[in-house]
Amino acid sequence: MEISIKSHNILNKIDIGIYVGYSDAFNGYNYNNKNVYGSELNIINLSESLHRNGYIVCVFVWNLQQLDEEIYTNGVYYLDARMLLNINIPIDIMIINRYVHYFEYFPHVKSRKTIVWVQDCKINYFKDDKMLSPDRGITYCNNNFNKINDVVCLSKWHEQYLRSCNVDNNFYDFTKCSLSVIGNAKNNDSVDCKIKKNSFIFVSHPNRGLNILAKCLKLIQQQIPDCSLIAFRKNDMDDETLNNLSLLNNVTLYDKVPNSEIKKYMLRSDIFLYPTTFEETYCNSALEAQLYNAVCIYTDVGSLSTTISDRGLKLEKLVGDDNFMECAVKQTVELLRNIDQKELYRKKGYDWAKYQNWNNIIQEWIKLISIE
Repeated sequence: MEISIKSHNILNKIDIGIYVGYSDAFNGYNYNNKNVYGSELNIINLSESLHRNGYIVCVFVWNLQQLDEEIYTNGVYYLDARMLLNINIPIDIMIINRYVHYFEYFPHVKSRKTIVWVQDCKINYFKDDKMLSPDRGITYCNNNFNKINDVVCLSKWHEQYLRSCNVDNNFYDFTKCSLSVIGNAKNNDSVDCKIKKNSFIFVSHPNRGLNILAKCLKLIQQQIPDCSLIAFRKNDMDDETLNNLSLLNNVTLYDKVPNSEIKKYMLRSDIFLYPTTFEETYCNSALEAQLYNAVCIYTDVGSLSTTISDRGLKLEKLVGDDNFMECAVKQTVELLRNIDQKELYRKKGYDWAKYQNWNNIIQEWIKLISIE
């Protein structure tokens, strides 16, 4: 249940503040109705997990309806970020989500520890649509790393990417602060699978590979006609993607649905095919697919090699390579016909994913927060 109160009547300290950056104004109650995605869900889950471990947590979000409005839901406070301009409540630890422009907006806010949580490939370097420094913010970050205790990224691939990222041989200087890897999580509730054989599901944003999947599935259905597909965010699909999907049999398209509803569709699905060119820093969808017993087939791009790894089928070629479509279809059809291998992937994926829950992952955050 959502409760709205005035902040000065209730809060006299904040153990952990989380600055969201540019986003629709959301909270743990209304996020399903907002234009928010994985990073915002990560914030909600982290905040509520910290609360369950005894911390007073406040999430600072731009543009709530009233400047002094406070939303309190599931044990977490949500305040308008503008309140940081004049805040007089001590904040022990500040977690900056994505945007280091925080130091420009709120230079006077002092915390015992400051953590930057990097969810994009790079540390986000924009303020009001302008770069904080012309080298994609690298110089700006290096000049402000002395204000940061820890940078948290999402995967081993992400860590390597950040360490190698440079503009004209100017790299992030991580000698000034620590760089840690803490992955995302999904709570492991009861699983009752009723898998439909040869059913495919696509739950990511359509521009991350749905059109390519549609082209692949057209060829796959020529060999295995009963293949089906469920995909989401129909309103975000471009005309080319919708046209290619219309050429398929057994396709069901939905608009955006609450994340909690994705589970029931995942539990019925046989295959999570993700032929993407997008560099995921973790990929919550791949974690959910494994947790809900869908077998993953993926292109070796970004962190998919760690989030899925050998627990799924890695396509031999990348999108854009010669004969990609031919090879991807061949590998997929072979797996669909190899029941033993498919079930081995399914078991390995679930056995790994069930441990990537917030009860476990929150301990990594608490350990980081507790270091003096």
